[in-house]
Amino acid sequence: MANSNILNIDNWTAPDSREFLSLLRQVAIKPSGRFIVGKRIAPIDLYSYLKTRFGKPNGPSMAIRQPSTENIIQWDYLIESNRSFLNIPALNTRMEFIFYCDFNIDHNQFENLIQSIKSDLSNIGSRLGKTRKSLDKWSLFINPYKILKDTINILESESNPLILIMWISPLIRFHKKKWWNLDLEWK
Repeated sequence: MANSNILNIDNWTAPDSREFLSLLRQVAIKPSGRFIVGKRIAPIDLYSYLKTRFGKPNGPSMAIRQPSTENIIQWDYLIESNRSFLNIPALNTRMEFIFYCDFNIDHNQFENLIQSIKSDLSNIGSRLGKTRKSLDKWSLFINPYKILKDTINILESESNPLILIMWISPLIRFHKKKWWNLDLEWK
C-alpha cells in the first residue's frame, strides 16, 4: 500500500468492502492502529456524518448483519484513501477506529482525526440535518431493575477477591493457630 494520508478526511472515499477483504487475504495486512472512540463524539453524530458523506454502511460486517437490534455490530463503515483503509464498526458497547495502512497511527493522530470530523460536521450541516430526519425513530424502554441487577452483579464480581481476603485471612489465621496447637498436643 502506498503511503497515503488516511488521516485527511478530504481524501476519504467509500470502497467496496469485497475489495478490502480480498486485499486482506492477498497481502495479509494487519491493523496499524486501533482506537476506541468513547465519548469523543456521539454515535448519532458519527453515524449521521458517515451516512451523509458515504450513504449506507459499507463495512465488511454489514454482509452478515441481520435487520434487527440483536446484532453485536450495529453499523460498520469502511473508508479508503489511496489503498489505506479505516474500518469504523459500531458495536453494542463501543465504536472503534481500526486503521489499515503502511504506517502506525498514534493517539495524537487519532485525536486530531476526531477533531477534524467534528469540525467537518458544520461544513455539511444542511445535508446532515436531512440525514438525521430520515433516520428511524426509536423509543427505548429502560428497565431500571435490570440495570440495578447488572450493576450489582458487576460490583459483586469485582468485589469477590476483596471479600475473600477479608473473610478467608482471619479463618486461615484461626486455623493455623488451631493446627499449631494440635501439633503441640501430639508431641
